[in-house]
Amino acid sequence: MRNPFRNDDLGKLILRVTVGILILFHGVHKIINPGSPDFISKQMAGINLLRRWRMAHMSVKLSHR
Repeated sequence: MRNPFRNDDLGKLILRVTVGILILFHGVHKIINPGSPDFISKQMAGINLLRRWRMAHMSVKLSHR
């Protein structure tokens, strides 16, 4: 008889359902609070994170040429 606690398919199902629920709640939060992306962008601009990320992204692009 197979051990139910060593079933890879069951583990994958639990992981997929959990991640799916988390993504669903994340999407619902964005729909309910449409101003949240503006808040995040203001916070990123306050610490120049967006500019740093763009510079890092461009340096990676240039290094792959």
